[in-house]
Amino acid sequence: MSNYADMATAELIDLLFKEEDRVTLEHIQEIAHRGDEARPRLLEILESEDYWYEGQRGEFWIELHVLSILSLMGDPAVLPKALDVVMDSYFAEQHWVTGRWPDLLAQFGETAAEPLMKFIKELKGAYKDSFDYSLARSQAAKALTLIALEDETVRPRAAEFLCQIFTDPEEHDRSFLSQAVLCPIALDRKAGLEAVRKMFHRKVIAESAYGKYNDVVRYVSDRRYDLRDDFGDDPFDFYDPEAIAIRQKRWESNDTLEFGEHDYHRAYVGPAPFPLPFERWYPKSEVAVPAGYIESEAGNVVRKDKVGRNDPCICGSGKKYKKCCGQSG
Repeated sequence: MSNYADMATAELIDLLFKEEDRVTLEHIQEIAHRGDEARPRLLEILESEDYWYEGQRGEFWIELHVLSILSLMGDPAVLPKALDVVMDSYFAEQHWVTGRWPDLLAQFGETAAEPLMKFIKELKGAYKDSFDYSLARSQAAKALTLIALEDETVRPRAAEFLCQIFTDPEEHDRSFLSQAVLCPIALDRKAGLEAVRKMFHRKVIAESAYGKYNDVVRYVSDRRYDLRDDFGDDPFDFYDPEAIAIRQKRWESNDTLEFGEHDYHRAYVGPAPFPLPFERWYPKSEVAVPAGYIESEAGNVVRKDKVGRNDPCICGSGKKYKKCCGQSG
């Protein structure tokens, strides 16, 4: 293992690229510890569209690493810049990042509450342009809920805000509401359930998420479940040693690693990280080359020798060549 404490900050950040998806939590923590010294370069990477949309190999994971570090720093001044790239993560289909927004944003704590509410309000109606906006709003609602569950000073305002969203007759974003349905309930059970009931009555919540209203009531009443699990997870699970090892096995196995029921976790799986060679996606057929033919360097099947029209057809049919494959010659 590298001795990160002895490395220069610039060297540590460069190493993020080289280590790709093998970056360790100790590496992330050491850069976060550098604070002001590391922040300018991290923000430069965060705001670069090249890394979001064009990044390959080591660049593919760099935005996740940078967001993990910045969220660990928890600097309120960085929060607006993080929110500015939320939609970039969706448009670029960077699923390693989009699935972690609640955890990452919640790291900023109480200072993120009002910006998250503003984010949710400003994107109202944007779902008409793209489903990605619905996803982003739901992740923001979950981040707000996580913060409010940890900070009692935030909880009343956050609960009121979410209940207002669910009782707003002008709110028609079904995907957002369906995915965020547990948020107001987790913060204020009575008021939250009533707000959700009204949304079900208006038929603007898809039952495919948690079922009918009575199903939601039963779910939140079941003491076997902790509602916190519905909103977030360990924000740094990507850097778990086991997750790193399983990802490397996945790439070695041509992206077809089978996961057991208890192993399927976001830290292990995700989109293909970069375009694999053509033959990795479409392996060459094992069909044998017919007798009398050879495979050229270009991969085409060609005749080995010239065949007479009255010779037996080299396809093995038993017919003369002129009566078989030679008819198309």
